[in-house]
Amino acid sequence: MSEGADSIATAILRFRDLVTGPGGTIENHKKIADEKKTVWWGWWSKSGEKIPDDAFRQLSKLSKSDKGLELLLFDSGRLKIFHTVCSEIKWDAEHNRIPTPDGSLTPDYYHNQEYLAWFKLSSFKEIGEKELKSFSYFRVDNFFTGGGESRFKSFYNKQVSGVSELAQQNRSMWFVRPFKKGDHTHVIELLDIARFSPSDFPSEHIVSKSRNLVWVSDLHFGSKHGFPPRSIPGDYDLGQAIEVAVTKHNLSDYAALLVSGDITWKAAPEEFKEAREFLKRLAQSPSPLTNHAILLCPGNHDLAFTETPEDKSAKIHAIAAPETARKAYTDFYEELFYKQPNEYISCGRRLLIGGCIPVEIVSLNSSLLDQKEDWFQGHGFIGDPQLQHAAKEMGWNVSDEPKAFRILMLHHHLMPVTFRETPVGGYPYSVALDAEAVVQWVVEHRVDLVLHGHMHKSFIARVERPIGNDPSKKWHAFHVAGLSSTGVAKSHAEGGNAFAVLTFSHQEVLIRWFSIHSKETSAELWNLKIPFVGSRP
Repeated sequence: MSEGADSIATAILRFRDLVTGPGGTIENHKKIADEKKTVWWGWWSKSGEKIPDDAFRQLSKLSKSDKGLELLLFDSGRLKIFHTVCSEIKWDAEHNRIPTPDGSLTPDYYHNQEYLAWFKLSSFKEIGEKELKSFSYFRVDNFFTGGGESRFKSFYNKQVSGVSELAQQNRSMWFVRPFKKGDHTHVIELLDIARFSPSDFPSEHIVSKSRNLVWVSDLHFGSKHGFPPRSIPGDYDLGQAIEVAVTKHNLSDYAALLVSGDITWKAAPEEFKEAREFLKRLAQSPSPLTNHAILLCPGNHDLAFTETPEDKSAKIHAIAAPETARKAYTDFYEELFYKQPNEYISCGRRLLIGGCIPVEIVSLNSSLLDQKEDWFQGHGFIGDPQLQHAAKEMGWNVSDEPKAFRILMLHHHLMPVTFRETPVGGYPYSVALDAEAVVQWVVEHRVDLVLHGHMHKSFIARVERPIGNDPSKKWHAFHVAGLSSTGVAKSHAEGGNAFAVLTFSHQEVLIRWFSIHSKETSAELWNLKIPFVGSRP
């Protein structure tokens, strides 16, 4: 764009306290500005954004006026707006990343980093939403890479209604002009279609330009959770730790979030409340998702068949009715997906990864087995009815060769993961009791990848099995991947906490396991490329 750039009055810069504690970004910059009169603010641009020269020249012109450029800063984590004054903007004519113009006027936590642009600011004051309504969105198409029209055209020439409307848009900067008569004043809410027609197995595809899926497991919110409930400087809660980690590994855009069970420690409502806040945070930043783009399954810790579901060696003396045992989880599920789960607590999703790679995911409840008084609790079991129901809902016909990459997610193992298990009366064993039935279902329906958690140990195996009863004919190959606990206390996580990212191309999926820590930097642990091979003669 170039025509009309002089209509731009100011910009709104988005930020979030990913490195500092809550409120730390403003505090660090304000401290320098109060002491030295000015401070440099780096523009943390998102993937797919670039410098629109004409718009920036207009902002730069305003910054050199007597009163300076009155910028707005939007804290998307705390939903707060701050007013500041900008006296200078620095960027490279070739759009290369550049260091801060003055390290002594930049907060220490990022003064050595390079960004596309730097803004010289001199004051910080929190303001209310009312001041946002004095502006309307201004269209700048060449703010985005790839050419073509802006993805946010429905917002332009419309009043900025408030912080919630800003938070739903996946962008780091807005250009605005004064609101004028004739501008639209409606509020845009980017609601998931599933809110209006909720389904456990929706027929619509989640279409995303991202090629990444983030996978977490065994979060164990509650007394054995290994991260602080709220971030403080130098000690992240789990949500912020993952945000920082995916940003560090250049994976801050993702199409969906997968959670393979044991969300809580003892299936308590307050633990599910903590989990809900965690999922809400990851769904808002750094890659905004609708609830529809979250896929989860329950673990044995999420269903309360006794008063102490965290103790898997405890005998069951009073059998809780299935609806009672499931209540906290089903309430949690309903809050996320606007409906009670089906009788199996199973679900599925269809995705177009990268806008063109079809991926289908089924999530099964492997804690389905009826519990027996004074006998056992927590054993893994899926059952033929659940398997048949999921295949029918997804349209996975046995005779058809799948056109999509198929994933099965559950909590319990299908293969031995623990090196050696000691027989103990009444104690649950890790492998699902009907593992072979599930494996045959995987082969029958040409599933490419199985994901699980449960034993807090990362795991990978390649399996090849004959299709049908004749090994001289076609075989099907698939992989089984396990993930160590993402959130449990270190004493319960073999090898430490971890999360994983699945990145798709047209020929393969790359799985990368990463460490996650409240205080230390995340590192890649190991990776595996899985080609799209499926069955073979």
